[in-house]
Amino acid sequence: MANVVSTRTVVLGATATNLAVMAATFVVRGWNVAGAHAAARNTARLSALWFVVAFAAPGLILFFRSLPAPATLVHSFFAAHAVHFVTVAVLLTRFEFSHVSQHPGRAAAVVLGGFLVVLVAAVTATPRPSRTYSYLHRAALYVVFLIFFGAFVAHPTKPLRTLAVLLVLSLFLRLGGGLKFYSARVKSTN
Repeated sequence: MANVVSTRTVVLGATATNLAVMAATFVVRGWNVAGAHAAARNTARLSALWFVVAFAAPGLILFFRSLPAPATLVHSFFAAHAVHFVTVAVLLTRFEFSHVSQHPGRAAAVVLGGFLVVLVAAVTATPRPSRTYSYLHRAALYVVFLIFFGAFVAHPTKPLRTLAVLLVLSLFLRLGGGLKFYSARVKSTN
């Protein structure tokens, strides 16, 4: 069965859901420092869920043939995470500017470094014949995986540690999907 949902629909859905999370958080918590911090956390959490699906796509496709293409899922993760980056920008420029002005190098390194890794994962998501290109894509995905896993594995709010479990499951699905495809290639060459 062909992918029934268009790329645009999935990417816009990821963007819209995270924008709704951001807006709802500001409505509930208020337009203040606490609200901005909560909005940044909540948009990161939803983005992590989009990442889990995108990261697990090679294995999920074995079970769900109508799943959007892995590149579409990575682009959807990027769209959701872009909303998170906008939320962080609002937090830093509107509510925590004194922190940025006291530690400009650290703030720039964290924000720009994170954005660059996510951008590389998105830009290299569409398969190309270059090995370097695919290695760069995989490296960016695994760096994002490690960042999310590190953030959630020992989270003080125990229910959020479930995201670390989902990330590990997505890793197993990703690796298992690759093994399945590899075994199919080996059988076809004999």
